Amino acid sequence: MNLFLRKPSFSRRRTSRVDNVGGVSVYWRCNGRDDVSSVGDVSFGGLLIKTRTPRPVGAPVELDFLVEEGQIRAEAVVRHLEPSGGLGLKFTAMPERDRPRLGMLITRLRHCSRSAAAIRLRQVVPRTVLDIFKPGDEVRRPGTDQPRPMSSCDP
Repeated sequence: MNLFLRKPSFSRRRTSRVDNVGGVSVYWRCNGRDDVSSVGDVSFGGLLIKTRTPRPVGAPVELDFLVEEGQIRAEAVVRHLEPSGGLGLKFTAMPERDRPRLGMLITRLRHCSRSAAAIRLRQVVPRTVLDIFKPGDEVRRPGTDQPRPMSSCDP
């Protein structure tokens, strides 16, 4: 198919999210019931919490993140239910002093998820050029006859 004829796809999401968040939990209250759940993903716009306790769409939720960045409190509303057992929540209010902490949390999680992705990729594709050639080995570029030492920045 011609690339110019393809319709662009747009995301409704205003902020990017960090998927597969590990080790982050929230204490939350909704409709007079309290619970603690792990977080599936998080962004500046909201989060997905893993729970088998459904709540009605539109129900207000109070959140307290249990994280090393410090106190992060927020108010949210249930936007959707995940069939696999989760609630999609949209932030509706957050104290001004907690917003930088949410930013630090997202930055830390994004860094951790990239590191984990690199490790997973390394497990899938263990052989790279650097596995075959080590810095200091002589390599020849195609079309040349002269060897040169390979640096650690070579591809």
